[in-house]
Amino acid sequence: MAVMAHSLLNSVGVISGAAETIKFHWDRLDDPVKIELLDKIIAQSSLVTGVLGDLVRSGRPEIVEALDHLQEEVEKG
Repeated sequence: MAVMAHSLLNSVGVISGAAETIKFHWDRLDDPVKIELLDKIIAQSSLVTGVLGDLVRSGRPEIVEALDHLQEEVEKG
């Protein structure tokens, strides 16, 4: 559990830092730097999603089933 928590906190820190950098320094950033920061946000968001998915799937079956159903609804739009 501690490893998962550390991973989540680290990823959220990267996401937050990259987003703040983009927000507060947009005009001073070159396009390649903007893309690099956005790529970091995307990668870390995927990591968070994966860790949270693993955490949820290790829980009670009815919770897993309900979340799978919600995910299907989100993907449908």
